[in-house]
Amino acid sequence: MHETNQNEISLIGIERLRYLTDGPGITTLVGFRGCPLNCAYCLNPQCHDNSIFNLYTPSLLIKVLKRDDIYFSATGGGVTFGGGEPLLYPSFIKEFREQAPDDWAINVETSLNSSFDILRQLIPFIDYYIVDIKDTNPIVYERYTGCDNSKVIKNLKYLLDKGLGNKIEVRVPEIPDYNTDSDIYSSVVMLKQMGVEHVSFLTYKVRKVLLTPSISKGDVDNSYGKSLCQILKKIRVEKAKELGVDYTPPFCTNKKACSGTCPVCEKELEYINSFYQ
Repeated sequence: MHETNQNEISLIGIERLRYLTDGPGITTLVGFRGCPLNCAYCLNPQCHDNSIFNLYTPSLLIKVLKRDDIYFSATGGGVTFGGGEPLLYPSFIKEFREQAPDDWAINVETSLNSSFDILRQLIPFIDYYIVDIKDTNPIVYERYTGCDNSKVIKNLKYLLDKGLGNKIEVRVPEIPDYNTDSDIYSSVVMLKQMGVEHVSFLTYKVRKVLLTPSISKGDVDNSYGKSLCQILKKIRVEKAKELGVDYTPPFCTNKKACSGTCPVCEKELEYINSFYQ
């Protein structure tokens, strides 16, 4: 699915406060609709739903994301476009980059199974690439996605030839019933030979129930949430001091699972933003 109105698109979800999971620092993950693949274990099948939900222009999306500007600036984070396939929306990404604060990182989570011309045009606007390679074996890839992977390899080689190896993370998944340990090893060897510096691993979980229409982090990790809460609190304290704002965060008494923020934390962020933005 390609853009019909380049300046206004429908998203499948927006998820805030992701730390070191979608590029450097604290990021907000923005899910685009549409994907050229038909993966057997698609984590966001709603990306193939052409129904129109909330519509966003680049300026409106920036306005929504600016609530976390102090977190982005303090950690070198920003926005990560995923989906779906973000490279289907080059004009939106370009316009977003031109309007967003200069210190926001613009990352993409992509299959790289996209037009070479689009990829080439977007290079000046993207800071970090997270590539879900699926498998480098074309037979495994086609069996799992229903598509050919020749464009993926060509596009990855192009980025590496442009000297962008330090800005690329390639994720090599274990795909139950589709690839083997030997396939994974072969993919890693090939990627290293191509010059990929950063390779990470993950396992696709087979789900009997489709995900809800949003980008899901899955079960809440309480230890992760508590750690993130402390990081965000420290950033608020430092920003308040920089702004000369009287701010002392209250002692947290929450004993339940924590995603990293809560209504109290959000009120504190809103208070500091009232002086900052």
